Amino acid sequence: MDPLSINLLTPFNGRLDDLICIINKNINELAPGDKWIIVLDNLKENPGEFHLDDRITYLNYEGSRGAGNARNFGLNYIEDSVEFPSLLLPIDGDDLLVPGSLDIIRKNFVESKDNMISFGHVKEWSTRKLVISYDGRFNIDDLLKKYITPCGSTVLKISNKLILKKFRFSRRKRSNDNLFFMQAAKYFGGFKCNPCPVLIYKVGNPKSLSGKKYKQIFYKYLALRDFGLGRIRSIYLLWFYVITGIKRYILKRSI
Repeated sequence: MDPLSINLLTPFNGRLDDLICIINKNINELAPGDKWIIVLDNLKENPGEFHLDDRITYLNYEGSRGAGNARNFGLNYIEDSVEFPSLLLPIDGDDLLVPGSLDIIRKNFVESKDNMISFGHVKEWSTRKLVISYDGRFNIDDLLKKYITPCGSTVLKISNKLILKKFRFSRRKRSNDNLFFMQAAKYFGGFKCNPCPVLIYKVGNPKSLSGKKYKQIFYKYLALRDFGLGRIRSIYLLWFYVITGIKRYILKRSI
């Protein structure tokens, strides 16, 4: 059996120098058959003029701004331009892959029948690091109570383009990946968590969208509503999200 190819999907709206820097740090993790689809969210400059690699495809997106919209634009491209089966790993424009991570991901899918695996990741501050990881098999009800499929370390195996059409990112400003992975977990009937870290997630910028944690609560509620849940059930599930976040902050470990 030929190794599964991996498709990275990254939306980007920021400084071109920052993008080129993260490309240089991650590009060597890609195997010859892998692809990295980078969606430029209303950027005037194209990094292809500065960083050319056959494994990278730059897409110019000029619609409504937002990472979710840009990611969906990239999904449309993947549907029509990628050979299936293959693996899909959405990552952000400042995510750093752990050395050997894509080989670890590929090996886990080749050796199992899983269609969705959420690996561990490392949260890195300027003064410390924290590994966030889970182990075992979970279903959609587990995911609704505790968000354990973070973008950047959760991978889907897509057998054909028709499957990919069933998942889309939210148009919301924050937490747009929540909807995508909840849809996938429901469709696949569950998912597996592997504690091995594959991603380094930089933390500590209060000006970033993810840096304002108190706003994440509201957008988590909207994600549950977008998933089709009623107000009462969404509020009920939101308490699990808040309590887990508080415990994790106090104990400084995975909860």
